[in-house]
Amino acid sequence: MAILKYSMMDKDVPEGTFICGNNSIESLISSTYYATLLQQAYGYKVIWNDIIVGYYMIYPKKINFDVMESIEGDEYNSGVVDCYNAVHIGYLAIDKTYQGNHIGTYVLKGIISSINIICKSVPFRMITIDALGVYHDWYQKIGFRDIPNSKNNDDIIPMYMDCISNEHRILLDEYCKL
Repeated sequence: MAILKYSMMDKDVPEGTFICGNNSIESLISSTYYATLLQQAYGYKVIWNDIIVGYYMIYPKKINFDVMESIEGDEYNSGVVDCYNAVHIGYLAIDKTYQGNHIGTYVLKGIISSINIICKSVPFRMITIDALGVYHDWYQKIGFRDIPNSKNNDDIIPMYMDCISNEHRILLDEYCKL
């Protein structure tokens, strides 16, 4: 496979010029450049063989303690901050022409790898995504899990991946035993 490149969006994507098969995601893509300029979210182009074959968007998201309690099974609240932080993948879309070539898998694994690097210096605990039901199994194979008690509807399933390092997990478990 040719090398995938990622570049922050540098202009609007006119509606109808990118077709991934999901109208709501296509509409989001056409509005992402403005959110990128505002630094509310960052939209990225996925480039393969000098062709834009996809887009994705990430942004920070607060995770309430009750959600973390449903994930962890215990309430871990330091009392220092009012939530956990996550990097939310707003969408990941590959052009219909290029779907089925594992580009989405490579992109998602690259996003996860980049976020895990960021998590070493910025306190993001989770990666979250609202998975379309048709892609639920695919996200699970990559390592995402359902957020308990938070199913929006049959079409969208909130999912997460915990970014806590093994070292921090061990230290946290030891600390909580005290």
